Amino acid sequence: MGVQEYYPTWWYRGMVYGYPDCCVVNFCLRGLALEKGEPQPGKFFEFRGKPTGYVMCPECAKKTRKEIIDTINSRRDPRLPRFPSHAI
Repeated sequence: MGVQEYYPTWWYRGMVYGYPDCCVVNFCLRGLALEKGEPQPGKFFEFRGKPTGYVMCPECAKKTRKEIIDTINSRRDPRLPRFPSHAI
């Protein structure tokens, strides 16, 4: 099973979790490059010193933590806990 088969799931989850479109696209392309054996730098958003699972695209990595958190929470499915979850 190739990484491209995961794109619909990654896209759906990215939208539900409220991640910016640019970061979801970057995540998919990053997965394809990793599958080909090409190392890809990525910056994980950390909360209390632990990665959250959200990988920022290069442009979003330049934003402040507050900008990122506000953007994600404004787009996030309201049934989910706010980002970043204190349960992490």
